[in-house]
Amino acid sequence: MEHKDENGKWVGLTHSEHSDKARRAILKLYTYESPLYKTINDACCYQDESVVSTLGPFAWLLYWAI
Repeated sequence: MEHKDENGKWVGLTHSEHSDKARRAILKLYTYESPLYKTINDACCYQDESVVSTLGPFAWLLYWAI
């Protein structure tokens, strides 16, 4: 997890060119007009655990990308 050290400087997760490209790709996929957006949001609203095995990893990446 990110946090501040004793001098108030952010430490923890680092960003690289590759991680920035991955973050942009994840966000782009989520914003396309596809069933992905609705399926993830419905699963969250209704706590539908049946989609965890297929959409869980993507949702986890989306959480950290945001």
